[in-house]
Amino acid sequence: MNIIETFKIAISSIWANKMRSFLTMLGIIIGIASVITIMALGQGSKQKIGDEFENFGVNRIYIGLNWSNEKVDYWRDGVTSTDLQLIKKVFKDDLVAISPSESARGEVAHKKGKEKVDVKAVGDQYGSIEKIDIFKGRFLTKEDVASRRPVAIIDQELAKAAYKSVDVLGKKVKVDTGDRMLSFTIVGIYKKPESAFDKIGQSFGEAPSTTIYCPISILTDPSVAKYYGVEAAVADKDRVDEVKDRIVSFMHKKKGMDTSAGDFYRGYSAQQEMNQLGSVLGIVSGVVGAIAAISLLVGGIGIMNIMLVSVTERTREIGIRKAIGATKNSILFQFIVESMIISGLGGIIGTLLGMLISKIAGSFIGFEGVVSLPTVMVAVSFSCGVGMFFGIYPANKAAKMDPIDALRYE
Repeated sequence: MNIIETFKIAISSIWANKMRSFLTMLGIIIGIASVITIMALGQGSKQKIGDEFENFGVNRIYIGLNWSNEKVDYWRDGVTSTDLQLIKKVFKDDLVAISPSESARGEVAHKKGKEKVDVKAVGDQYGSIEKIDIFKGRFLTKEDVASRRPVAIIDQELAKAAYKSVDVLGKKVKVDTGDRMLSFTIVGIYKKPESAFDKIGQSFGEAPSTTIYCPISILTDPSVAKYYGVEAAVADKDRVDEVKDRIVSFMHKKKGMDTSAGDFYRGYSAQQEMNQLGSVLGIVSGVVGAIAAISLLVGGIGIMNIMLVSVTERTREIGIRKAIGATKNSILFQFIVESMIISGLGGIIGTLLGMLISKIAGSFIGFEGVVSLPTVMVAVSFSCGVGMFFGIYPANKAAKMDPIDALRYE
């Protein structure tokens, strides 16, 4: 019997028991759909995180005090304006921009209520570190920082909430930080890009974050001129961690610090954070995917069970075929092909279902699932492999039947 004829017999046998065949496929369908959905969402989340960090700036670094070291003292070890100028000079070929950075939490009161805000005090170069899309007005200048001008850049959502308009340049915005009231003149309006993290937070009832940028001299004492840390943009994004570590080492050497008991300064990079987050998501996706794949084992056992039933039902057919010359291998091949067709169809349906579920789920959580061709090929191939593995025993049982016993079977 040739291969085409074997496939025709297998399909006709499956079609003759449509409902039973579908129920047998169900375990494979659920298993493959679960794995595809998890892998698609996992890959989509990694891609979205990459896009988010690309917008945030993958070449960004932060150098600040290492508070895990009990010997760290802000008044002694804080980054000074002199330190900042020296870093600029020594690393001028490695850095695009550098700025001190301080922050405070507060609230902006308006007629309809209050808006929680983050007040971020930075230098004039900060606009070259973080991508801030200013569509009205301007960013901070050297004169703003040097003269301690109470000016601020706010986002359009805060402008709409507080003033019902984005035409608010020159107007005042007051921020209550709890220990003092800050009053700023608005000199710029920026548009905050949509973020998947904000969408996820909103789904859990969290309000989207709002940041107000103001001169670093507003939140720090100019007479002290010390900062908890500085942010910078590295020129070569492939050398981000190298430059970060060199700056930390430079700070320790400049101040003559003994780091045998621990570092006084610590560096962080956006690339490092992205890699760590991607690694965690990869582990979570792998573990959940492995758990979902257990249903494939259950589906395989279901295929074995149905194929055993099919062998029993077709005992006389097997006897007749053997009596007219069918070989052991042809009988074996026929039943393996049937089990592979059942599992393969289940794999295809499960893949399509998984792609649909991942697309629907992605619309709710803020990013689309990504299903690659290799993933689809592996899923379908794996489902066929499950069918072949669990079909071997029933097929072997059919192939070993004695034709005389099979013909006597009622």
